[in-house]
Amino acid sequence: MNNFLIILILLDLCTGLSNGFDMQAKTKVMLLNQLEHNKLLKVRCGNHKGEEKLLKIGEEYEFTFGDNFSGATNYSCKMDRGPDNFKHHQEFVVYDAMWTKYPEITCKWMAREDGIYYSQDGNLPQKKYEWEGSRLTGNKVTLRNELEHNKLLKVRCANDEGEHLLKIGEEYEFSFDDYFFHSCTMAQGPNNFKHHKKFCAYMPINADDAPPKWIAREDGIYFTNDGNVPQKKYEWDGPRLLKN
Repeated sequence: MNNFLIILILLDLCTGLSNGFDMQAKTKVMLLNQLEHNKLLKVRCGNHKGEEKLLKIGEEYEFTFGDNFSGATNYSCKMDRGPDNFKHHQEFVVYDAMWTKYPEITCKWMAREDGIYYSQDGNLPQKKYEWEGSRLTGNKVTLRNELEHNKLLKVRCANDEGEHLLKIGEEYEFSFDDYFFHSCTMAQGPNNFKHHKKFCAYMPINADDAPPKWIAREDGIYFTNDGNVPQKKYEWDGPRLLKN
């Protein structure tokens, strides 16, 4: 009987904690209809049991939430542009916890005649998607070996091109036209390549930035783009992104 009471108390505590985190949710996603000619916009998101909303010109749909403990929170939505039986559409990720280290942001997605635009925290909207299109322009990721002592670097990315062995100073580069996350694994030799790290090498939220370059060094994995000074982002075998 005592054990049963303890279980009930623990369940009640868990429920309270869960509700507490929901009440503190600060991240907001907004979807706006900025089409023309009185066109309706139909939106459906992966949250709220996939409820469908019809938005008139100037109307918006929004929802708020808090990231879960694992930091793997993400939401996707679908926009359908009327009329013509809503045949013009696009499905995409509206929020992913990997996009930012800040727990409170506002992601605003705007449906316009020529495509879907994105703005974060009031910044100038940038076109991210064509209607029914893939990524607007080609992208690329570069991985470079700057280890020491003639160590090999083994890289494998989620692009079906298999494994690549890089000598000191060598680079591996791959291009793509989609608008999704691309992960890579770096493994540092020798010793059976036991020191390694898997990470997100490309994030669509940064699609308008210069192409990313990831550099393997003795003390960790560094990131740079557009000739900027490389910044250390990961430890070898580390659990997550380092703070700036």
